[in-house]
Amino acid sequence: MMELPFQKQILIMSLQSRWRAFEGSTLKGGETRAQGQVNFKQESDPYEGGKFVTFSFVMVIDGRHLTFQACHTAELENPSSDFILNDEWQKLFDSNWETGQNPTLYPTGSIIQIKHKPKPPNPSASAVVQARPEWAWDITGEWTLTSNEILDEIELPRTTKLTMSIFLANNPRHKKIQRQYWAILKFGDIAEACLRFCLPTESRRQGTLKQFEESCPLNDDDWVGPAPNGTPNLEYRWRARYCRDFSHTDWCTGFQQRMDFKMGDDGKLSFCAVMTPGYQPMILDGVKTGNGEPRKSNAPTVKAVWGSYMS
Repeated sequence: MMELPFQKQILIMSLQSRWRAFEGSTLKGGETRAQGQVNFKQESDPYEGGKFVTFSFVMVIDGRHLTFQACHTAELENPSSDFILNDEWQKLFDSNWETGQNPTLYPTGSIIQIKHKPKPPNPSASAVVQARPEWAWDITGEWTLTSNEILDEIELPRTTKLTMSIFLANNPRHKKIQRQYWAILKFGDIAEACLRFCLPTESRRQGTLKQFEESCPLNDDDWVGPAPNGTPNLEYRWRARYCRDFSHTDWCTGFQQRMDFKMGDDGKLSFCAVMTPGYQPMILDGVKTGNGEPRKSNAPTVKAVWGSYMS
């Protein structure tokens, strides 16, 4: 049996802390006359390389016992010569903290223990499946659309405002969804549709719904953008429903249709799409008008939203 010359080393150190801060004109932190527990942990693994430092600490904020987990990611620059720690600390002092009854449940001078120990963050973990490269176009965000012939076909007034929000599913925790584009298209306040996108198919034959859904996740380095690195074209399917009662419209076909993106000389993104609200293919034009708000981590996934539009 071969003896390993190195082994993983873990160093743990515990400290105590107090904190002060201000919120508007109100000083906070010092009303808690107890010290919060702080645990540092350094791991050194010669086979994975590097030393990783994490620490957990506890704070009582407005009576709430909160535990935080942090990971050391970079060195800080030294403070300026006019920064004096004790002076800054005294600026955040309220004399009322040292008089009167202790307003918290923690006895003066006691140690507030860390109640919860969350899983330490992985220093090498990424917040996205793949970050957008510089050459790729950011098609996510808000779009304004125009097509009088589509509005005429589905018997809506030509004054109906057509807007679309394009999203990029890019959460590494959603392993089955991975990275894929999808959108919500609104026909004023009358109806709305969900679109899912995939890369253009070489064959002109339409696959099944299952085959389409399986083609929506993108491979690494598949991005909308100029050739040869990217593709300016996507294909999509869509489902629509009325806003008043969520009943499904009869506008949609079960076929993939094309959307061609273009970057103008003025730096503005636009697209020209074919949409068939019935049996006759029609042109739908769009111009990007703004960046969208990032979706919350607990927001419904594209799979869940797509399923809610199923007829």
